[in-house]
Amino acid sequence: GNDMSLAFDLWIGLIEEMEAYSKQTGFELNGIKAWFHVFFEKDGTISRIGFYLKPTSRNVDTASLVSFLAEFVAQYKFPFTSLETYANYTSVSFPTIYNRPLPGDHNGG
Repeated sequence: GNDMSLAFDLWIGLIEEMEAYSKQTGFELNGIKAWFHVFFEKDGTISRIGFYLKPTSRNVDTASLVSFLAEFVAQYKFPFTSLETYANYTSVSFPTIYNRPLPGDHNGG
């Protein structure tokens, strides 16, 4: 429905889930800065994630990051369905610090 607030909140939720999964598995995301291109199926499952590490990212073994992302994708389902497949391409930095506004607060909290 072209609701950018909803799209942003759903995206932040995905990143927060990724951070939570990293803590469960012991994979350190903090300091990673990258461009992520996430491809979703109609039912919200992720078919693949592409990434490009930014020059300001901490050094990370890319094979380990690929393995972590594959494990995350296998257990995660985005809470949104669509009539078509869809994708999101954006910059991501860990840790993600985002203060969600309170319900009804449209001024950013």
